[in-house]
Amino acid sequence: MRNKKKILLIVIPIIVVLIIVAVIAVLYFTTDLFKSNKELFWKYFAQNEDITNILKNDKFELQSQFKQNNTYTANGNLSFTIEQGENSFKELNIATSARHDANTNRTYADATLKNGDIDLFQVSYINCDDIYAIKCDEVFANYVGVKNSGLKELVAKYEVNNIESIPDSIDINQYITSLEITDAQKQHILDTYFPIITNNILDNQYAKTNENIQISGNSYAANVYKVQLTGENVKQIIISCLNTLKTDTETLVLISNKLSTLGFGIEYTDIVNLTSKIDELISQIQQTTMEDNMNIFIYESNETTIRTIVEIENNMTITYDRGDSNSSITLDVTRTNNNNMPQNVDANEIISLDNQANEGTSTTSRIVISKTTSDNLTTNNVQIVPDLNTADSNISVDINLGSVQNNSINNYFTVIFNSSSDGSIESTTINYNNSITKTEQVEEIAELNNSNTAIANNYSAEEFSTFITSWTSLFSQKLTEKLSVLGFESNM
Repeated sequence: MRNKKKILLIVIPIIVVLIIVAVIAVLYFTTDLFKSNKELFWKYFAQNEDITNILKNDKFELQSQFKQNNTYTANGNLSFTIEQGENSFKELNIATSARHDANTNRTYADATLKNGDIDLFQVSYINCDDIYAIKCDEVFANYVGVKNSGLKELVAKYEVNNIESIPDSIDINQYITSLEITDAQKQHILDTYFPIITNNILDNQYAKTNENIQISGNSYAANVYKVQLTGENVKQIIISCLNTLKTDTETLVLISNKLSTLGFGIEYTDIVNLTSKIDELISQIQQTTMEDNMNIFIYESNETTIRTIVEIENNMTITYDRGDSNSSITLDVTRTNNNNMPQNVDANEIISLDNQANEGTSTTSRIVISKTTSDNLTTNNVQIVPDLNTADSNISVDINLGSVQNNSINNYFTVIFNSSSDGSIESTTINYNNSITKTEQVEEIAELNNSNTAIANNYSAEEFSTFITSWTSLFSQKLTEKLSVLGFESNM
């Protein structure tokens, strides 16, 4: 009996300790309890790995597959509207149509300038096999195009430099795919360079606060994790990463391959030359003085990163608002006017004070990239404001891609240019709507060949250059004539 009591006296504390350790372990790995500010900062910073998704549109890939696998027709309308003040309004409309035959893999499209119901001017396009060509009946009776094969030979006729970097044919999808980075490559980069970054930041450079913020009209109570880097911190991190890169063969080969895909020559794609370029860059950075601090703020709510701000003091602020269906990146770039007083000014010279009055003033430009996603529509938007002090001058681009519903797709595109001068605002709006519908068959699409198409590959550089210059000049003349009918002068 005594032995059992002794055993219990030993076992029970051990069990209690194990339970406490297990609870602490669970709390540590599943919650933020016991984690340092440094650990929490990098935990929530890592959630920003999806930032590149803001540039993608999930409907684009769906539509590409739909068009690749089906015979379809498409119809749309492109409108240009120019408004100057309240009393000046001009508009032109272009009707578009297209069809694709999945059996022959040929595509036809046209664009027709309209004056009400009257067709003023038309341009058509055909892709047949590897020939891409356009035609304007008022300029030339046949199509004019190029073969997407033998491009090296074609370019050689025009005595272009660096022919070795030009592919023999262009495959956009293959080009995009070749620029992607695999998960294994991403992990190698993370494992190699992340420790360099963290080792150059002291624990006391991390901090935590709380803040109530608003994103897209919604309020959040957020934990804010901050790290402050001095200019010298940033400089040392960059130099350390570059020194490591010089011996990181795997990443060097990766960079070399990507630069080769982008058309860079051996100066950048050869590993030895690339290493030499890195040495030159390190030398330049070492001679550069970095005075501005960098602050990074991570806003977390319910263990989800909702906002990240990267701030380079007095120069730039990048804000990434991260949401499930609505996200945006805002880039603010500030430039300061540092005009210097003129030296050795003649005593009788009249000095203009206009520039001097502006000395030390700053101009902030803003770019906002946003994305909104729903089941049926994904919208990508870009807004550019060259100067926030004159925000009436701006550019806005909307891309709305729809999902496939009942074998049809609807898309909407809008580009708006606003400019302000002397209190007057001029606005140019471009709208394009189109619908794509699957069908069993379409009107036959002509086969392109030497008898109905002037193919650049078949002519000498002198012959085709003379021809295309004449074609372009006549095309421009005819288009100008049609636009003048609609009230658009040749200089607009």
